[in-house]
Amino acid sequence: MVNTAAGGNVLSLAPKVDVLKPSPFMGKREAKAVDSFLWEMEQYFKGIGIVDDQGKINTALVYLKDTAGLWWRCNTKEIERGTCLMNTWADCVREIKKQFYLENAEEEARLRLRKIRHADFIKDYIEEYTSIILEIPDLTEKYLLFNFLAGLKLGLE
Repeated sequence: MVNTAAGGNVLSLAPKVDVLKPSPFMGKREAKAVDSFLWEMEQYFKGIGIVDDQGKINTALVYLKDTAGLWWRCNTKEIERGTCLMNTWADCVREIKKQFYLENAEEEARLRLRKIRHADFIKDYIEEYTSIILEIPDLTEKYLLFNFLAGLKLGLE
């Protein structure tokens, strides 16, 4: 209930918003897949109001399937033995990345960025370029622009 200036009470209802559920993470060993899963989970937590670490961990674990689900089942034994700590959401994120990020994911993304070339449609080039740069955290705007322009096909052929 909210008091109005006139002294009356008005029932205040927050609009109901449907929150899109995250896609399950199957355990693909690719930085983009891991980052997408973690980003979707963060958005889901915000949307449904989960703020505590244990709630985040418990919710995220429901979305681990196939290889990722098998990894989690094995990981629970390590947690019970005390050889793996997972008390916070940050711990959970660290463990997921440790398991499913390729060791040289950033280097591979940098190599793909150097090799990417505009071939047919500019839209496809932009989409692929954007996808690659999301895997490299510390690129400068100047470097991004230079690399983007270097990969463009010049003139009409």
